Amino acid sequence: MVTVFCLALLIPCGVARGAGLDQAVQHLDHQLARLQRDPNMVGLSVCAGTSSGIVYQRFQGPRQRGSRQLVDADTRFRVASLSKGFAATLALMLSGEQAVRLTEPVTRHVDYFQLKQPDQSARVQLQHLLSHQVGLPHYAYDKLLEANWSPENIIRRLDRVDMTCPVGTCYGYQNTAYNMMTHVIESVTGESFERQVENRVFRPMGMSGTGFGKDHLVQDDNWARPHIGRYHRLRPVDVKTNYYQLPASAGVNASADDMCRWLAGQLGGRPEVLSQELLALSRAPRVETRRELYRGRWRRARVKSAHYGMGWRVYDYAGEPMVFHAGSVQGYGATIALLPERDVGLMALWNSETSRPWAIVPTFVDAYLGLKPVDWMKLDELEAAAGTSRHTGD
Repeated sequence: MVTVFCLALLIPCGVARGAGLDQAVQHLDHQLARLQRDPNMVGLSVCAGTSSGIVYQRFQGPRQRGSRQLVDADTRFRVASLSKGFAATLALMLSGEQAVRLTEPVTRHVDYFQLKQPDQSARVQLQHLLSHQVGLPHYAYDKLLEANWSPENIIRRLDRVDMTCPVGTCYGYQNTAYNMMTHVIESVTGESFERQVENRVFRPMGMSGTGFGKDHLVQDDNWARPHIGRYHRLRPVDVKTNYYQLPASAGVNASADDMCRWLAGQLGGRPEVLSQELLALSRAPRVETRRELYRGRWRRARVKSAHYGMGWRVYDYAGEPMVFHAGSVQGYGATIALLPERDVGLMALWNSETSRPWAIVPTFVDAYLGLKPVDWMKLDELEAAAGTSRHTGD
């Protein structure tokens, strides 16, 4: 199923927008049709948009392998680490109201938080949480979360972890430490983190199908089941709940329709909710993330510099400023990319662990920028293998 339209004008997108966007949408649509042949794909939701709204959507595949129930605009997926952008947004809203200061020490709100170097603990500020500059190694104690430890017990154990650098001087991606923002926000507002995000972000943005936790995900039948494995071993599995314990880091579920609204807001289309000042603060480069330059083919080829802001990655993509984030949790993948200076963005959600959808972003952005086409999703390889298999079976 493919839907292509412009919300604001209700006329063909190529008429309303420049040739770059029109050509990029056509190219992406063709490539996604090819991607559908990947035997490791199940369901997929994709949208491209501007600050004015959606210009392109495509939904393909079932909510569960073998089912006749297809993914649509309202099908809920887990967005995993894209959740961090919502937490940072709320923190910046509260900072703008002077309800909290980004330079406040975390220990003011989480008194049991300690690092191995005692003098460093009080130096960790809220802005360090939101930009992954706590001084801890990447993914500190995520394995304990996988083993069903509670976030509080994990935080209480951080004083045993060797630090990689002094606070505020290097990048180390965190999930459990980042989630301390939930405690900060609850101590400041007197309400649950989830309710604050729902009332101050989701509802004002019109994101009526977005929420937190497993119960929200499975509240009715229109949700994408997670799948693991490959080929004949590809199968649906139970929803993994560990990371739902970290609502600020990985707790959000959303539909394509809602994530398209989020995308438009991030491009400046909802200034009454997401002010230009807030957007600028969230994506201001705060720490260099050099390892991003080597993660996968398209980053090595296209990304010339990489930083983290607050809840967002900031790339130089072939000379073009890009705001980006990706996330995964067992059986789900999610990605979002914005070209703020071009007023265009793209997001994708899927419910299997195939690697090809991770290259949807560069496939679209290259076409939009007019760069030399590269088969980032390895679709030629996919089709060649399928052709060989058909020939062998004759």
